[in-house]
Amino acid sequence: MQWRVSDVMNTDVAIAYEDTPVTKIIEILAGRDVCGVLILDQRDRVVGIVSPDDLLPTIAAVHGNARAPHRHTPVKAAATQAWQLLKSPVPTVRAVAPLAVAAEQMRATRASQLVATGEFGEPLGVVTSRDVDRIRGRREDFDDQAAVGGGAGRVAGTAMAGARSAD
Repeated sequence: MQWRVSDVMNTDVAIAYEDTPVTKIIEILAGRDVCGVLILDQRDRVVGIVSPDDLLPTIAAVHGNARAPHRHTPVKAAATQAWQLLKSPVPTVRAVAPLAVAAEQMRATRASQLVATGEFGEPLGVVTSRDVDRIRGRREDFDDQAAVGGGAGRVAGTAMAGARSAD
């Protein structure tokens, strides 16, 4: 059997929109066992990701800690919406790609996770280096093949969960 990204990806992915308040991002991260929140634009395309580390300067500013990590900008410290915190671009891989393609892409880009996308670039889930290692460690038929391109697009299905800020 040739393992594909879709065989191991996590489809329970946290999402929010660019205009989602930072307080809602904090709630999402605190309430779910996820390592980041995918940030979508108004057309439901993935434009970035926010991790707990991205929130540190904002939390430090709120609590009056002037010793926020130096790598963070004043914009992040004063952030009120998701777009001010996100990291972009988000590395992607097609969900139909062989799992070895994801492994190679993670190695080449030093990413610990990739957004798995559908035919039109819509986010379908997330595959992590831990997912890849779990299969690689127990399967002899882990197959190396050429990479398949990825992209960003519309959110598909109901497994994606997150927040839409009020207009």
